[in-house]
Order: sequence, then C-alpha cells, then structure tokens
Amino acid sequence: MNEEFGQLLHYFDYFVMEGPEARAYLFLFEKKGMRDWHERLYRRLDSDVRFLLHLRAVGLSNYVIFADKPQLQFDESFSKRLDRVGLGHLYDPQEIEKIAKKISREGGIEVIQTEPRNWRVMLVHPLFEGTLSRGVRRKTRPNKVEVGAQIIVGHIIELLEDVAAADEFKAPLASLAQPKFFETASPETNASVDQVALNLQIPILLGMETRDIIALRESEYEHFERFRATLVESIQMAIEKHDSDSPERIAAAVWRDSVEPAIAEIDRKIKSSSRSLAFKTVAGLSVGAATTAFGALASLPFVVTAGVAAAATPLIQAYKFFDDKQSIELSDMYFLWKAKRHSHN
Repeated sequence: MNEEFGQLLHYFDYFVMEGPEARAYLFLFEKKGMRDWHERLYRRLDSDVRFLLHLRAVGLSNYVIFADKPQLQFDESFSKRLDRVGLGHLYDPQEIEKIAKKISREGGIEVIQTEPRNWRVMLVHPLFEGTLSRGVRRKTRPNKVEVGAQIIVGHIIELLEDVAAADEFKAPLASLAQPKFFETASPETNASVDQVALNLQIPILLGMETRDIIALRESEYEHFERFRATLVESIQMAIEKHDSDSPERIAAAVWRDSVEPAIAEIDRKIKSSSRSLAFKTVAGLSVGAATTAFGALASLPFVVTAGVAAAATPLIQAYKFFDDKQSIELSDMYFLWKAKRHSHN
C-alpha cells in the first residue's frame, strides 16, 4: 500500500476502498453466544485498528474514502459480469473444481493447523501465491480441493464487487497484489484520462515513501496543479493519437513522449546555467586577507572557499541564473523534477 498508493498520487486525490466492515461486527454481536466470541472480536478489532494505524503512519488517512462494496447476487447478471472481465468460463462450478484439483496435484494448496479446530488453507501455487487464503474452523483436516475452490470463488466475487463499486463511483479500478491467475481480468472499456493516469508509471516516484510524496504535493501545491493540468492535456492528446491502444500502451507513450523529455530539459537547463555561473564567478574572485567563507551568491549550488573574497561578482551572469531558475520553476514538470531531487537525496 505504501508503495502502490503513493505512485498514484501523481494524479489522483482520493482512494475509495472498503474499510472496517460494519456487517462483520453485526454478525459477531448476533453470535454473541459462541464459545470463542471474545477471541473473534479481539482478532477483528486488532486487524482493523492495525490497518487504520498503518494508513495514518504512511500519510494516507486524509486521502482515503471508505465505502461499502455492492453485494452481488448469483443471477443472470453475475454471468454477464464474469464475461465483462474476461472470466466467463469460470461461471461453471466444474471448471473451478478442475482448477482446484490441478493446483492441488501440483502442491499449490497448503493446510496449516493454527490451533485446535482452527485451520488456515493457502493457495501457494505460482498463479495464486502470496495473496489468497482462508480460515476454516472444524475438528478434522479440511479437504484441499474443496476449500481451494471456495477460495477461488470468493476472490472472483470480490473482484466482481470491486468492478461494480468502480462503476458506481465512476472511478478506475486499482488492484493491489493481484494474483497472476486474475491479471487478465479487467473490464472492457475505452481508454479514458483516468484509466491512462492509473497505468502511468513514473520511475521518479517509485523510490519515494507515500508520506514524502504527500508532503511534496502539499508544499509545492501550485507546481503540482500545473503539472497535473499539463499531464491531463498530454494524456488527452495521446488518446486521440493512439485511440485504439490499451491504457497501458498509451500511458507508456505519455511518459516516453511528454513527461521524460520535459524533465530531461529541466536538468539540461539547470546544469548549463549552474556551470556557466560557476565559471564566471570563479573568474571574478581574488585572494584577500579575510578568512571568512563567502557564498558566491545566495542559494547557489556552491560555496567560495575560506580565505577567498568576492572581488567582482558578475551580476549579469547572476541575474541570468535567477532568470533561468525562475523559468525552470514555471515549467509544467517542475513538480516531478523536485520529486526527482528528493528521491535522489
């Protein structure tokens, strides 16, 4: 979450997600007579509180909107929803059971007893590894294929609910840690500005913490808004030029043709201006008796060594440096250039 969500803050302002579920707590209080009721309540609270504290720790608490996902019914519309995301063949329970048997034969389902009458079933097959598991409460060891199929069905339902929620909020769907088996599952839609922005990978931001990206957005608000407005224009132009391409390909074109060259141009201007001013200033220095260390000019990227006094500071060149600096700050990509400096530091 810390990495994936931070990357998306180059364009989006808020994330809509399902938070702590009220219906889960309602269920617990309706089953208050259960033997392990207090333990289940503690586990639920512990999980939800940890999640909320993590959001606060990474700086996302003010950028998240919690909303309940729509509950889907197994009717004709369910099959249509599966077809829409490219998983229509999984509407047949026998097909899912066949997949569960296959991954079980290949050692892709593990069952671990966590405590008496409690089991954890995990899909560790390369197609599902690292994301899907389910707790089972029973006296005897659960059947791998049976529970494996239930896990797959459960994830399919969650995926369709996510798509339905994205439709309801008219927002692009971002999936974190999606298993390989479901990587091709995505709604068939034409490329929009939001879809392209969702798929735009900006290497500069990859090494930054989410809280740092948020701090940079807030401290450089005007530069960020200028960058985002230009980004929208670039995406719109790219969509018109590559209207038949996928959002992923269009996003790659936006980075390659618009964003990356603009940042490189800022780097070139800064290096050229700084190098020129450094040469002119050094040429105008003479050795004096003072032992104080002087800065060549305020905010410049170098300091005059102790024992050297400025004799004839080339003001024309200095003014040119500040003019260049101002033009750089007015660049539409200045926000990303600042992010690049931050990530390097």
